[in-house]
Amino acid sequence: MCLAMPARILAIDAAADPLWRMAEVDFGGVRQQVSLACLPQAQPGDWVLVHVGLALSLVQEDEER
Repeated sequence: MCLAMPARILAIDAAADPLWRMAEVDFGGVRQQVSLACLPQAQPGDWVLVHVGLALSLVQEDEER
């Protein structure tokens, strides 16, 4: 079983190579750096599901609750 937690993207550190894009996300007060390698379309303000430091999918804000 895989556990993914929802987080909101605060900022994106855009590297030249999209596979190395990193984002600062907020897990309800806890901030972490996660990889956006699977989500090239992600933007600041988006909600994502994060598993082991990798954002796996975008979610709608109302799905997060």
